[in-house]
Amino acid sequence: SLLGGNNFISVRLISFVYFFLIFIVFYFFCLKVAGRLAAFLATFLMIIYLSSIRLEGGAFNTEMLYMLPLLIATFLIWQLKERNKINFTLVFILGLISSLASLFKPVAILPIGGLFLWLLSFQKKINIALLPLFFLAGFLLPIILIFIYFNNHHAIPSLIENLVDYNQKYNQDGLWILTVPVSKGGGILN
Repeated sequence: SLLGGNNFISVRLISFVYFFLIFIVFYFFCLKVAGRLAAFLATFLMIIYLSSIRLEGGAFNTEMLYMLPLLIATFLIWQLKERNKINFTLVFILGLISSLASLFKPVAILPIGGLFLWLLSFQKKINIALLPLFFLAGFLLPIILIFIYFNNHHAIPSLIENLVDYNQKYNQDGLWILTVPVSKGGGILN
């Protein structure tokens, strides 16, 4: 709708730009952590993996949307680990970005939570209680704003349906959906 209406071409154009941003962030993160050759190879493999029709499908889905904020959150956690002194503003921003990833796909809470706990294990010099407080403040801010927006538009049931009820379908289906052929109602293409 923003770039030429609600059609296949505009979805693909937005998807291309978003993928490009994902690859740029991923490349520079790998470059800082592992070097030029590793960054090139890892980014090349990521490009091949993310262009799979099994992931991308015919639309621009939430698996793709949560990748960029998840990568940025991972980069920020790594940056915070590398510093001798914790920047609480950066921890607050980490919470904001983590919240965005989780709003796109609630399962993002798991890797971000694990990485944040990993970060806490390195922080012995400062008051550890302050880090989760700043992180939670940043994490909760977008959620509160979205809740207020949906409440003002009398759409809380829709919010719950899309963030909670829809995701519970995965739990109800179980792992069989991934192993049963598409022709019999399974597979991730459904």
